[in-house]
Amino acid sequence: MTLLQPLRKATLTSFDMEKDKSARIAGISRLRIETDGPGIRTLVPLSGCLLDCVYCINDRLRRAYVGEEYTPEELLDQVRLDAIYFMASGGGITFGGGEPLLRSEFIRHFKEICPPEWTIAVETSLNVPTDDVEALLGVVDFWIVDIKDMDPKRYLEYTGETNERVLANLETLRAQCDVSKILIRVPRIPGLNGAEEVDCSADIIREMGFETEVFDYAIPENFRNQFSDRKILTGSLIDSSDADPESDRERGKVRHRYLKNFFDILTTPLVGAICSNEYWTD
Repeated sequence: MTLLQPLRKATLTSFDMEKDKSARIAGISRLRIETDGPGIRTLVPLSGCLLDCVYCINDRLRRAYVGEEYTPEELLDQVRLDAIYFMASGGGITFGGGEPLLRSEFIRHFKEICPPEWTIAVETSLNVPTDDVEALLGVVDFWIVDIKDMDPKRYLEYTGETNERVLANLETLRAQCDVSKILIRVPRIPGLNGAEEVDCSADIIREMGFETEVFDYAIPENFRNQFSDRKILTGSLIDSSDADPESDRERGKVRHRYLKNFFDILTTPLVGAICSNEYWTD
């Protein structure tokens, strides 16, 4: 495999355990206050993701085999010591990732056996099969949804996937959930979108009836200058507005593979050290 060969993406079929029996958990983070939902919460990151985001800060969690394997019962044994904090604050468990909705049956089973006073939250991209979203309706108390951008071209270019499932799943949540329990987070990502694009995405989401939070996405400091010019991500490969949709999609995927591989190379330990050298700064 050459350095420029795209990494194989995680898929649903790459999971090596039955959905409803176990999941791989890459560490448990306790006593998190108002960062992953209301109250004091314990964050449980589940491995596996279908996206391949250029600036992913949890890239290792894309792989389905990362972490220690747990059954819902084993996870409950690990987190029940936090019950006093949950009861006092209205908190509970937040499943993150990776993409936690790929383990929807695991989360459903956990909800069935945990104390009913605990609240369950998920941090998700919503880019999953609709069946996984529907499996958690009435199970999840709070939804925190990370949407990189509502523009389909920018979304594809950044994540390597289309946003079709995201839009369909947003409609599912709007129709069947209390929207006051759903927070859509839209990041400003250097090299992907500017203030105007982010505001446009946020306005579209608000018009759908969702609460929206805009925030600045942190990327590695030694890579910030290289992608500060958003023309890097919006070149002629995707700028043709009258292009055939399928061809446009392929151009976006090609662009994404180029950027992701370039990012992977520059953030290896050796090259990353070179990039942080004073000669790479303006």
